[in-house]
Amino acid sequence: MIDRGIEQLIKGAPVVGLTDTLRRAASLVRASDGSRILVISNGAILGTVSERAITAALAQAEDGEAILDSKVESLMEPGIVFLNHGSTLRGAAATFAANDVDVLPVIDNFGSYRGVLYR
Repeated sequence: MIDRGIEQLIKGAPVVGLTDTLRRAASLVRASDGSRILVISNGAILGTVSERAITAALAQAEDGEAILDSKVESLMEPGIVFLNHGSTLRGAAATFAANDVDVLPVIDNFGSYRGVLYR
């Protein structure tokens, strides 16, 4: 059972583009099951914006509205950990255990975004 594929567990998730605002990213994070939102361009995952990064930026800002109206690119974190759509449950569990994430994006063999797997 643990060596079966993850296909049935992959879910759609909201994503943002580089030109979206942090306000939009924050609202999508709140509405999702995770603590970060994917930044995607032309089907490729560029990085993520985390709830923690948005909160930290707001805490340090003199003008919170200006921060929320800035582009997600300003807080985007590259170097995202992901799963291939052919991964097994065992492989997914090992990836979650080795990384401090609550959501893993799933890509196909061409690197295109297919959905996410929640912890």
